[in-house]
Amino acid sequence: MRHQQSPVRRRWREQLGALLVSACASFVYPCCVAQAQAQAWPTRVVKIIVPFPPGNASDLAARGISEALSTRIGQPVVVENRAGASGLIGTDLVAKAAGDGQTLLVTSSAFGITPWVMKNISYDVERDFTPVNLIAWTAMIIVTNEQLGVHSVAELIAVLKANPGRYNYGHIGAGSLSNMVMELFKLGAGVDVVAVPYKGSGQAMADIIGGQLPLMFDGITSAYPHVRAGRLRGLAVSSREPSQFAPGIPPLAQSGVAGLRDYDVRAWIGMLVPSSTPVALVERINGVMNQVLQDADVRERLLKTNLDPYDSQTPQDAARALRAEYVKWSRVAREAHIEQQ
Repeated sequence: MRHQQSPVRRRWREQLGALLVSACASFVYPCCVAQAQAQAWPTRVVKIIVPFPPGNASDLAARGISEALSTRIGQPVVVENRAGASGLIGTDLVAKAAGDGQTLLVTSSAFGITPWVMKNISYDVERDFTPVNLIAWTAMIIVTNEQLGVHSVAELIAVLKANPGRYNYGHIGAGSLSNMVMELFKLGAGVDVVAVPYKGSGQAMADIIGGQLPLMFDGITSAYPHVRAGRLRGLAVSSREPSQFAPGIPPLAQSGVAGLRDYDVRAWIGMLVPSSTPVALVERINGVMNQVLQDADVRERLLKTNLDPYDSQTPQDAARALRAEYVKWSRVAREAHIEQQ
């Protein structure tokens, strides 16, 4: 004979079942919404915010990908330059934007340096942003003039160690990449060189060529033409591997100096979104960007501006790379005693 459930037990089972259904719905519903957002993206014009002036490497990269990105997503892509305060203004704008994929940030290595060299930043680079892709990179190159009389990194270090504090190096602002790569070099090589700020690399290059300034790290785009013309000596590039844009110039890591064997600095350009962006949407944007970066026209456009495109990657790949940047530059700022401005 079948056992009859009591009314109380039956009511308890019904309530438990309702709770389980509700719990499942509360878990599944946000996932479904996020997935729907990812599939619907974009719904209107997509803005790429570049926190630097036109002609900057980040700007060139953003404009290099914008047309192909627009074609793939079926919506216009507009590049907006929101320069000012060493990139803080445009970056803050994106930090406060909605996480709907309609506002993207394309920025540079300065993104990973600024928190350690500037005070009162209104955003947190890790808390408020999610990396999507690294787009392209280039290297810095250390150049000297003929008057210094060195032909290799080892010779340069020998001269600097024999004359601590006697020689100056140029950079384009406290906390700039040209400043930080030299401070990292100083830590690895164990040398003392005095920093001299310039308003731009053009002025610094003129002083090196003229003999008023002995050495500097600068971008390949601005420095290598002087090396090729014989006006300056290029001793090494900052990346672990040689750069196709500075043929014949070895990496610092291959200089034979023990303290520099792990030296690896890339001037990178990357895309980030507000951290409120759903994971499914981040992955959707990442997938489209991977397609864009495989486009032959896009790669050619980037290469023409001395930017080497990255291969396909996941958001997790980009996040790991940027995390390594934060750790590296925080250490340099601390050990080189760089005061926050």
